[in-house]
Amino acid sequence: MMSFRTILTVLNGRNGDSASLETAYAVASMTDSHIDVMHVRPDPRGYVDFTGDAMTGNAYVQLIESLEEEIAGNAKAARASFDAWVADAGITVVDGPGGSGQVTATWRERTGAEDKAIAGEARLRDLVILSATSDDGDSARDGAIEKAIFDSGRPLLLTPRDTALKKVGRVAVFWNGGTQAARAVAAALPLLHEADAVDVMWVDEDVEDDFILTGLIDYLAWHGISASVQRFKPDERLIGELLMDEAVASGADVVVMGGYSHSRLREFILGGVTQHMLDESPLPALIAH
Repeated sequence: MMSFRTILTVLNGRNGDSASLETAYAVASMTDSHIDVMHVRPDPRGYVDFTGDAMTGNAYVQLIESLEEEIAGNAKAARASFDAWVADAGITVVDGPGGSGQVTATWRERTGAEDKAIAGEARLRDLVILSATSDDGDSARDGAIEKAIFDSGRPLLLTPRDTALKKVGRVAVFWNGGTQAARAVAAALPLLHEADAVDVMWVDEDVEDDFILTGLIDYLAWHGISASVQRFKPDERLIGELLMDEAVASGADVVVMGGYSHSRLREFILGGVTQHMLDESPLPALIAH
């Protein structure tokens, strides 16, 4: 059976870290996998370079010092969360690969832009786990989420701000027969194998070929996964909102979906389903592009 042998999760020293760690442990516990826990310290000069010419020397120094203090505090909080987590869960901290037969973890700290660090590190992991943007707004985390979806080449398991994935009882697959959705299903096979129930959901106007739709059930069956079909008529809601409402109503623990971009530019224009997930999802979501 396929599995997520190596998992990357990223802590920012603020809200959402606990959900990321709990989710990582729940997934890793399925097959005694390894979790790399990373914190990225931003360079404070990166925040203020664009204003430096307009500031006096003293003001610039004070701003840098203030940012450095905040950055150090976030790093300390992230490391404290990691230390408490491994102690509470009894996780073995290791320096490298080994056949321990249990969940293991490693602490990593990087300096630079969080989005670039995540995209680079994720490429050599089976899964990346991030928490959604904090309530007070976090443009850096927004960028990191987009990088993880579109630039890492790996699936992202996105957790809501305060909701961890504790079990994989019921999985809702948002399906439209497209390339991204197919990649998401393939990436999610380790989760689907663990699920007690899998619901394939789609909205009629979002797809064109009935064969593509019904064919997914056979595809999953070849992998030993039994799935049911839930087909919906469009209404006044956005497709993403409709599907999420139905997933919640079905008792899903996690959803699986493709990450859609309608632009090749650096400023991504996300499809309605993806954007709704990033902004409003009450459930953890495995997203692949």
